Parts: sequence; C-alpha cells; structure tokens
Amino acid sequence: SLGASFVGTLPLLASNYQEDFQISPYSPVSRLFWNEIYLDLQSLTEIYASPELTELLARPDVQDTRESLNKLRLVDYAAVSRVKRSILECIAKTAWQSQKSALLGAIEDDPELHRYAAFRATAETRAVTWPSWPKEMQTRDLQPGDYEEDAYRYHVFAQWACDSQLADLASQDCQLYLDLSVGVSGSSYDVWRYQSCFVEGIDVGAPPDGLFEGGQNWALPPLHPERSREVGHEYFAQCVRAHMKHAGMLRIDHVMGLHRLYWVPSELGATEGLYVRYPAEELYAILLIESQRQKCALVGEDLGTVPDGVRPAMEEAGMHRLYVGQFSTQWREEEQFLGLECPPAAAIASLDTHDRA
Repeated sequence: SLGASFVGTLPLLASNYQEDFQISPYSPVSRLFWNEIYLDLQSLTEIYASPELTELLARPDVQDTRESLNKLRLVDYAAVSRVKRSILECIAKTAWQSQKSALLGAIEDDPELHRYAAFRATAETRAVTWPSWPKEMQTRDLQPGDYEEDAYRYHVFAQWACDSQLADLASQDCQLYLDLSVGVSGSSYDVWRYQSCFVEGIDVGAPPDGLFEGGQNWALPPLHPERSREVGHEYFAQCVRAHMKHAGMLRIDHVMGLHRLYWVPSELGATEGLYVRYPAEELYAILLIESQRQKCALVGEDLGTVPDGVRPAMEEAGMHRLYVGQFSTQWREEEQFLGLECPPAAAIASLDTHDRA
C-alpha cells in the first residue's frame, strides 16, 4: 500500500535452534528448504482448527510465553522456535488427517522433500547431528525405523505450508527479494545429502580487510569445484531453482564466490587461508538460465574484497550491483560531510547492510 515493488529479507532458509547450533540465517540447515519459524500461524490456526489446538492455545503457560516473547526488543529464536513447534505439531496432525492425499502427493512429486524430512526427523530422534550417527547411517538412505513418524510428518507438513505461504506472497503485486546464502552449516542436510561435493576440514571465509582486520571464518564447508562440475553443478542449480520459484529478485550472497572462495583450514586462523578458483562461466550460466526461465532478476553482493573481473562479469550477465550508503559517504579532512558518491547505474541501493545495521 506504500508503493513498494519488492520486499527484501535475510535468508528464510531452514535452521536449527538447538543450543549447539550457530543461530544465523547465513549458516542454515539447508539452502533447499525453508524455515518454518516464519510461518503465519494465524492463517494456519484458522484453516486447521481443532479442539486440541484450541485447548493448547488457551493454556496459560502458552499465552504467557507468547506474550513475553512478543515484548522482547530482540528475537529469542530458540524460545520462539520451541513455542511455534508445539503449535505447529498440533496443526500438522490435523493437516495429515484432512490433507493426507495432498501431503503424500508433495512427497511423490519431490523425493528431496522425503529425504529432508527423514533427515531432520532422524537428527531429532537421535538428538545428535549426522556426523555423530553410526557410520553406516551417514551415507545410506534413511529408513522409517531410523526416525519417529510424527517428527517426519511434522517436517513434511512444515515445508508444504512454507511453500504454500511463499507462493501466496509471490503472487502479490509486491514481489519477494530473497537472499541465497553463500553456504550451509557443516552438520546440515545439504552436506549429508551431497557429501561428495563438499570439502572436509576446510571452512569458507574472507581475508583481512578494512572491516575485519583479522579476517573472517564463516564455518561453512566449501563446495569442491571439480566434483561439483562432474555432476553438472546439480546442487547449486537446485538451490537457485528453489529460491527463484518464489522470488522476483534474488540476491547472491558474496557473489565473488562464483569466481573464487577463500578457503581456511579448520584448525588455522582466518589469516592463514588461500583462494580457490571456481568455474564462474558455468555458474553464471546456471543463474542466467534459471533467471530467464523463472523471470527473476539477479543481484550480486559485491562488497568487500572484489577481484577485478567480478563486476565486468556481473555487468555482462545483467546482474545488479549493490550500493550501500554507509560505505559511500564522502568527507573532508575536517570531518565535513560532502555527500554520497554517485551510485552505479541499475544498482540496488540501501542505507546499510545486515553486517553493519
């Protein structure tokens, strides 16, 4: 109603808010699936009303918890996740009764959804991340005996509901501007699912620069450029398709990663890394094909240490750059503000970023 054409978000990707996980939208459980913490509960409680749900929502402890969480200045993601989980579990049971054929159809149409739900349910059933599972479970397809059925059904429903609500948002006049993170957690579904494509014992990061003099270690395992190429960059393409299914504009976090990534051995500091090159032309080709196929504009996060060839490649691909007001101020020596630098054509402008807000 205010005239916006796009609404931008941080990554809306699947996360795990247990105490031993890093709570960050840029260290997700998967770049293929969504975070149910963002589901609109109001609409779901109306669609899947039941006596059990009414009783749960009326409980004083649930009402008090929701009220106290809403008053916080900062989001307590772990606490919000717990209370939403209890409500969504109740909703999921009703949905599996009334929408069973649709949910089974979603699994049949997307075998990846079955694998993801089985993975999340197994991790919850065993209460440890997959690197701590028995060796034979780390590499085989998971079976119903590996996990509790209710947990599996919960994750199927949660993703089905996320996909439905995102589709509803994407159909509005104001489009979604989504954010594709540069990687995933080492204990994520994606690393378990595509183990041969990821590199063990290495983290992605950034070298020392003006913002972070000690460099950065993002604790994200990198894709192996040659092994990814051997399978046609299947995983990267799936990540792009999952986002562009709902996005009118997609931000590629750390777009320099299409060209090279800063690899840091896990046991060393962020100043001890080195750059590894990636087949940029092939990765751009995937982005451009999917951009045309799904009518989704592309934005590259070109901030930080940017190699000379990156911005010309972005321009050739028709990918928008970023312009950040906080990084574009001009000053005299006596601290007199002179204004902002002129932004490049067709850039996506903002006052600041998630790193500096």
